[in-house]
Amino acid sequence: MIKKWVVIGIIFLFIGTCIIPSVTSEQTRGKNIITVDDEPGLADYTSIKDAVNNSSRGDTIEVYSGTYFEELITIDEENISLIGISHDLVGGDDTGQPFISGNETMLLVKASNVTVSNFRIEKQDESGVYDCCIFLGDVVWTNQGNDSISNCTLGGGGIYCQAGGQDILVKDNNISHCGSSGINFFYTRSFTVTQNIITDVRLNGIFVDGEHHTISANIIKRCGIGIKERGEYNRIYRNDIENCSVGVYLYDGFGNIITENNFKNYSKIGAWWEWYILCYPKNKWQSNYWDSWSGVGPKWILGVLVLWIFVFIDIITSPIPWFEFDWHPAKQPYDIPTINEDGGTQ
Repeated sequence: MIKKWVVIGIIFLFIGTCIIPSVTSEQTRGKNIITVDDEPGLADYTSIKDAVNNSSRGDTIEVYSGTYFEELITIDEENISLIGISHDLVGGDDTGQPFISGNETMLLVKASNVTVSNFRIEKQDESGVYDCCIFLGDVVWTNQGNDSISNCTLGGGGIYCQAGGQDILVKDNNISHCGSSGINFFYTRSFTVTQNIITDVRLNGIFVDGEHHTISANIIKRCGIGIKERGEYNRIYRNDIENCSVGVYLYDGFGNIITENNFKNYSKIGAWWEWYILCYPKNKWQSNYWDSWSGVGPKWILGVLVLWIFVFIDIITSPIPWFEFDWHPAKQPYDIPTINEDGGTQ
């Protein structure tokens, strides 16, 4: 009799599991993994743009090693992860970061909480829009934030962000041979730019126009200016800047701290800062290593003091050569571990 009821119970349990619909968990609802491979038949798509255009919030797009001739790939859904995989999907012999090549900007990020990682991107035509490989934001004001660009190798163009981006991470990227600047920030807030290698850039390794940014542990070589800064309350520290005419140029900004950087093999002439007398608080140079410092006393830093003179209704600016001081320069260069130009650590 007991066995009979056990059997009946099992039958009802089986029927119940068949007719009661399953409930999708919060952890998996709306999240998919979409695959891309340049060889037909192996993945969901052969085009990165097609994969992005058919993605939804929360999706991860895995792009496998190969060559993708694409441009203007636009991510406008939040919480998208675009991840490069350094091997083929099935049985192929492609290895290394997925390679994206084009004449226009290759990747446009117009949403928050977007992650882009592990791509090699080369811009073939430097005359295109914004001269960059990756563009964050829009031509109008945006409040997007919490994006991350990491472990990418960029050539012919860098990373550009404008108009309100905030809390964005740019880390472990290798950027070289750009026509204007390696990394550009305009009207932005609270970026972290760290452990990037930026080399052979015609104008600026990094250009910053914004506030409360942290720029640290970057290696910048053979650029016109290492870091050009025209914002407020930014911290620039522990960067290794070599063979740039000017290491850090402060232009029309205030309250910035430049500390514990290495300045090596720079031009011995030319201004490093321009400060408007009405701006406050002043910028601070502190404990940097200067390979031209004599080892005695403070380091003199040539700049330009700009006075505003009011003549009737006209305003005349009058620049005067002036000096700032690093009162306690470092006697030895700082050890700044970061990725090297081959992608490993040093």
